Amino acid sequence: MNYKQLTNEFQPRPITSEEQFDLTRNRLNEVLDILHDRNWSADQRDYCHMLGVVISEYEEQFEDEFTMTRFEYIKAVVEEKILDVIWRLKR
Repeated sequence: MNYKQLTNEFQPRPITSEEQFDLTRNRLNEVLDILHDRNWSADQRDYCHMLGVVISEYEEQFEDEFTMTRFEYIKAVVEEKILDVIWRLKR
């Protein structure tokens, strides 16, 4: 998938509500699920980065409510996906 295809499905925009925050976070998770076992293109990395940026910007508005940084969140999601793959391979 190239950047245009990804943005046609869901365009990263500034988040102004909890609903948009959840939608954007879910989209990031979807993309990570799709890409977890593939080599990422520059477009895919850029798209995930942009999703992370808008998530981070929203989180900064409500710092006290969030305990994870954007990096920590992405790292946790990737680790979860890796563990899921390992678990599946062991079955």
